[in-house]
Order: sequence, then structure tokens, then C-alpha cells
Amino acid sequence: MCGIAGSVKFDGKLVDVLLFYEALTLMKHRGPDDEGIVLINSVTGEFEERGGGDTPRELGLIDIHVHSSIDANVVLGNRRLAVIDLSVKAHQPQKNEDCSVWVVCNGEVYNYRELADQLIEAGHKFSSRSDVEVIIHGYEEWGIDLLLSKIVGMWGFAIWDQRAKKLYLARDRFGIKPLYYYFDNTQLIFASEIKAIRKMFPAKINEKRVAEFLWFLPYKSDETFFDGINQVMAAHYIIFDVARKTVEKRRYWRLSQINKAYGDVDINSSKEKFYDLFERSIKLHMRSDVPVGTCLSGGLGAEAFREWCI
Repeated sequence: MCGIAGSVKFDGKLVDVLLFYEALTLMKHRGPDDEGIVLINSVTGEFEERGGGDTPRELGLIDIHVHSSIDANVVLGNRRLAVIDLSVKAHQPQKNEDCSVWVVCNGEVYNYRELADQLIEAGHKFSSRSDVEVIIHGYEEWGIDLLLSKIVGMWGFAIWDQRAKKLYLARDRFGIKPLYYYFDNTQLIFASEIKAIRKMFPAKINEKRVAEFLWFLPYKSDETFFDGINQVMAAHYIIFDVARKTVEKRRYWRLSQINKAYGDVDINSSKEKFYDLFERSIKLHMRSDVPVGTCLSGGLGAEAFREWCI
């Protein structure tokens, strides 16, 4: 599962690091295996990685409660549930070789092995077997749009680009993983859960949205039940330009048009294609460095599904 959070100040003030850590700790249930924070000064590029009580000691990180000399206006944090690469090399936040790109991620990139092979062939060097590291090198090699078109999985991730002074928030195609944010002219706050944001910004109830929900049932808006707190919509990413204090929302994927010419479809070839796609999807989902459990509600026999997985 994992939980991510971040805070960016635009008004010359610094992030309250200890308050941020309290907010991150509210999501400990999402990631009990590890925790990490990076403090960044977006002007100078200085950074400092910090840890907490659940951070592996072998990383040698300074405790978050110790005073820092970094005037941090950008802070990223992660609570990790270890699934891919259980070693400390997969600790988050993760960075590239020159520390100009940072990422925190909740979720999993299922096709990370295939993408890693492409990136290695292009000259990138990996320091871990983590699926999250693919996001870093993929962003460097392809840019955000092509990266999102290539990765398969479920994710809510944030990329901080120090050179461009931009933060990217991205959510998977079907919105499986949650990602919320608050943005005004002075600051940006994002997190996997709204309560972490409300720890840093005490948003009031959005009564209009609550009423609409009760009257019309679920809605497609990016608004939430709290004023000023929005969700990154499925198949979207958002660009926050710190220098310009602007925000831009982009949609990177749409479901292809459904084929309605049923009479022109050969049923046998369609069944074979579905079987192939379904089998490949299951195999990708099964990639894990920990035991995998399955449950099924649907039209396939449970025993057949179990044998398929094995």
C-alpha cells in the first residue's frame, strides 16, 4: 500500500518539518516497514535525508527531530510497505545520481523489469531492484508523458524536479491509488490520505459536496468533502510550477473507443486474445518479493483461478 506526503512553500516561508512528520505518521498503517523524509531548499538545491523510528538503522539517517541547517521549503515523505526489493536500497524518497530528481510513490509498477531493461540499454544505472526507481530513470529518459504511457500498474506518485523547480503529482489510469492535495498562493500540500493534509491545513467541511453526494450519489468532480482539498483524478497528472506559482492539470490517458461492430468479430480469436491478455495481466500482478494472496469475486471459478495463478 504505502503512504506518501509532501509540502511546498511558495511565499518564502519554511515548511514546519515536525508538523509534517506528525502528518506523515498518521499514515503509519499504510507503511509499517520503513519511513523516510527529504528536506530540500529549492533555491540552493541543498537537501538532507532524515529518518524516524521505523527507518532501518543501517541507512544511518539523522533523526527528523534533530535541528536541521537546511532552510527547507520543499519536503517529501514516505511510509513504506515493502513488496518489491525488501532491502534498504529501496528506501524512499528515492533520487537520481545527481540528486536533482526525487520521487515518493504509493503503489506498484508491474512492468518495472521490462522498463528497467530498456533504461539500462539506454545507459541508465540502477542502484536497487525497486519498481519505484524505474519512475526516476523513466522520467529522465522519456519525460512525464511518455513515462506515464509506458508504465503499467497502480500508483499515486510525486516527482520533484529541482532543475525545473516543478512538482508532478500523478495517479494511475483507473484511480486505484488515492492522491489528494491542497493548493493556494502560499503553499501546496499533498498526501495519500486527507487526514494527513488536514493535520497541516485544518480544512472545513465542504457542505455543498456532502449534500450533492447524498442527493445524487457519487460524483465525478475532483472536489472532496473538505473545502480546498481536491483529488488528483484518475488518468491525470498535475504540474506545480514553484517559480511561477502555477498549477496545470493534464489528462494522459482515455479508454479507447469500444468496438461495436460485433458481427465482424471472430469469437474464437477474441477468446484467445482475451485469454492471452488476462494471463499476462495476472503474471504481472503476481510479481512480488513477499508471499502473494488472492481473492476473487466474479465469473471465473475460484479453483480454476487458483490453478491459473500457480
